[in-house]
Amino acid sequence: MRRMVTADMDWIYWAAIASGVGGIATAGALFVSLGLLRQQMGELRQARLDRRRNHASSIAFWIELGEVDDTHGTVFMRAHVQNTSNQPVINVEMQAGVRGDVWAEATAQDSADYPEVINRWDAVAVGPEDKLTLDRSLEGLPPSVMRRVASIGDSTLIGELHFTDASAVEWIRTARGLLVERLDARWMKVQFQPLGKRDEMLRPARFRMTQPIPEEAEWLRRAIPPPADHSTRA
Repeated sequence: MRRMVTADMDWIYWAAIASGVGGIATAGALFVSLGLLRQQMGELRQARLDRRRNHASSIAFWIELGEVDDTHGTVFMRAHVQNTSNQPVINVEMQAGVRGDVWAEATAQDSADYPEVINRWDAVAVGPEDKLTLDRSLEGLPPSVMRRVASIGDSTLIGELHFTDASAVEWIRTARGLLVERLDARWMKVQFQPLGKRDEMLRPARFRMTQPIPEEAEWLRRAIPPPADHSTRA
């Protein structure tokens, strides 16, 4: 009788171990499944985001520095908008100015407090596989800012392109290559700031002001070569 009880206890012992091992295996399988599900959901979210950004990602915007007129405090520039998609963008608005840090550094020793100078203009639309080039200027710049712009070059200029894509989603493309949706929290946070301040706040701190953001640099590659050119001078 005692031998039988011992045998029963051994069976219960090993059954408990087997049950525990099985539970651990089940928990491990569940953990792996949850990890895979999380990865798949992340991939689906990224795919949806990519589809949402697909048209907007085909819109490039950049600014080139032209002549610097010291006599009248005027900087001439050429703004480019290129659409490499097969659909137009509408409600196109642009604005340009001088980098906030350049302005602050240049006017730090000036006795007067100069307000930021920006230029705003708009175009009805940019057609499919088309390029728009506009010659514009910044007027009334302080002499100290003029000198900085002339010495540094293109990288002193900043700008934004506002447009609506084929899905009626509103976007902002900066001249540095950043693409942000108007309803994005990043834009909502800075939208009422001056242009120079917005440029600084939108740009990740780990990148220098003169460097393009790597994940947003596709706009620059898309900009060359231009498929068409419709130029107008103000």
